[in-house]
Amino acid sequence: METRPTASIIIIGDEILKGQTKDSNSHFLCRELYASGVHVIRVSVIPDDTDVIAKEVLEHSKKFTFVITSGGIGPTHDDVTYEGVAKAFGEKMVLNKDLETIVMRFCLKLGLNESAALKMSYVPESAEIHNTGNSKIPFIPIVSVKNVFMFPGVPSYLELAFMKLKSIFFQKVLPYFTQNLYVQVNEFDIAEILNKAVKEYKETVKFGSYPDLHNEYYQVKLTLEADSKSSLLEAEAFLRSHLPPNSIVGQHPPDSSEALQALLCIDKVDPELAKSVEESFKVLEECFKKYSPESVCLSFNGGKDCTVLLHLAYLFLAKKYPRKVPKLKVLYVRSKQPFPEIEEFLNISVQRYNLDLLSYEQPIKDALCKLQQNQPQIKAVLMGSRRTDPRCSELQPFQMTDSDWPQFMRVNPLSDWSYPQVWAFLRQLEVPYCSLYDKGYTSLGCQHNTLPNEQLLALTKSGHSYYLPAYLLKEAKEERKGRFANKV
Repeated sequence: METRPTASIIIIGDEILKGQTKDSNSHFLCRELYASGVHVIRVSVIPDDTDVIAKEVLEHSKKFTFVITSGGIGPTHDDVTYEGVAKAFGEKMVLNKDLETIVMRFCLKLGLNESAALKMSYVPESAEIHNTGNSKIPFIPIVSVKNVFMFPGVPSYLELAFMKLKSIFFQKVLPYFTQNLYVQVNEFDIAEILNKAVKEYKETVKFGSYPDLHNEYYQVKLTLEADSKSSLLEAEAFLRSHLPPNSIVGQHPPDSSEALQALLCIDKVDPELAKSVEESFKVLEECFKKYSPESVCLSFNGGKDCTVLLHLAYLFLAKKYPRKVPKLKVLYVRSKQPFPEIEEFLNISVQRYNLDLLSYEQPIKDALCKLQQNQPQIKAVLMGSRRTDPRCSELQPFQMTDSDWPQFMRVNPLSDWSYPQVWAFLRQLEVPYCSLYDKGYTSLGCQHNTLPNEQLLALTKSGHSYYLPAYLLKEAKEERKGRFANKV
């Protein structure tokens, strides 16, 4: 098994300990090291004291793959990092002529005198010099001794130098795999569930739980971190299947600028999905050219496809009408035995997207007759149908209802989407969806004719059975397994 490199960060400076200067360097270094898979074990803040530096550096050097120091390499009396590192390894301080040449140019550029350059050029005798500048732009080289790398304390200098040298730290590094879940319940309500997940996956996954008392959209951010993608997916699936119904949301609400920006930038993450989004937007554009927002409603039953369509349509209108998004009408045809989770998700979605809910009882034909009578201004209905759905192989973007039905234009922006694309959209954009999909259901009907998909039945490491989420279904053609003919 590959060993992950470790690192410690030592922030050196009396001004940090006195609160006179705010440390941002440790945050930057932790973020950059973590992003490439280096495990930061420790961050310490110590004073400008040669003995303290020597003790800390020696201890860390023995324990960690890399030691990165920040601060104390300047020209003043309290810049004693080089001396401290020399003492740590029992080395003499010597004048490094190559370093002096580079530092002299840098100091002259800043208007510093030669004595400043000279002080900054005395380093431990085994020091290696890493040049981070060039002939046109002189810059302070980074000095290393063994596995200790000494960076300047000025954040802009440190960040520039680190990015120049980051390949030193990131050779053949195993990246982390991470996933965040944002939950709309408080931490106390999910403590037992989280503890079960931690116990089940303690060997492969690290979990974090971070309440946000000031966030109005979610209450807790859950983090999952693993060395392998399969371990991460397995732990996330277990957690999703056990969390309270409809409690998982995204990081940003749909009416935020971040939600719209995420959609508009999806090509950077998934170019193929971006093409499908673009085609759907063209259908929506044509729809709202022919019909005003007041004469359009969206058929919504809480399913995955119409959830994608709802999010798309809402953000399309937000882009088209940035000052005030028109209130979208949604048609809900209620079955005789609806799942409570679907009804709950429906009500949450009405609030989340500020929808005008038009609710009728089945059968669908009767519901459309009542819709036509009660809402005569509605001429078009947005549908989440795809060509892979039953009896939809000939589906077109625009189709009138059959002649013996109430006359509406059926608009199908998702006609060419696939099952994997639906789930890629929901997951990549963190769109909340009905929690039944996290419990093995891949196609939703009524309670009396819908079961979890047997293809998703799984066992935990401890031998307990549960259903994987719908997005992990391997064969898209098995999407409707679990649905069967209506029975009384």
